[in-house]
Amino acid sequence: MGISIFQPHAVGFTNPEVMRASAALPAANAWDADPEVVACAGAWWMRFFITYEREGDSGSMDYYYQISPFATDALAPNEVWFNGSLYAAGDLTPCDWAHSNVQQEYITYCASSGNAETFISPPIHLAGCIERVRIFCRQTPGVGAPGTAEVIGYFYVAG
Repeated sequence: MGISIFQPHAVGFTNPEVMRASAALPAANAWDADPEVVACAGAWWMRFFITYEREGDSGSMDYYYQISPFATDALAPNEVWFNGSLYAAGDLTPCDWAHSNVQQEYITYCASSGNAETFISPPIHLAGCIERVRIFCRQTPGVGAPGTAEVIGYFYVAG
C-alpha cells in the first residue's frame, strides 16, 4: 500500500509548525523572552527540527520546552505551563521501595562547524492530552556573538 500522492506528508502527521522563526538568539545568555505558542490538541507525539548556525569560532545553543494541558491561560487555576523533565528509574530491591528521580531538563547542542547545522530533538510524548507547547532557546557559551536558530515542530496525531 503506497502513500496517496494527494497527501503532503505521511498519514497521521500534521503540517509542520514554525515554533521559532529563524532569528538571532538572545544575547547575554538569556532565554527567548516571548516564544511562539502552538496548539497541539490531540497530538500523541512531537519532535523539534532545529537549524542552528553559530556566529563566532565556537558556540552552542540550549533549548527547553514547556507544555500546557489548558487551551488558554484563563482555564488554569494556578500553573499554566509545565517544563519538560528527565526521569531516571531507581534500582529495584525486592519488597522495598524504589527511589527514582525526576528533574527539569534543558538540552545543549554543540555546533561542529561555522555552517548552519540541523538536528532533531528526541521524541516528546504528549499522550493526546496536551493543548499547547512552546520552546525556549538561548546561545551558550559565546554569548557575545549569538548565533541564529529556527525551530519547526512536527506532531503525530494518530493514536
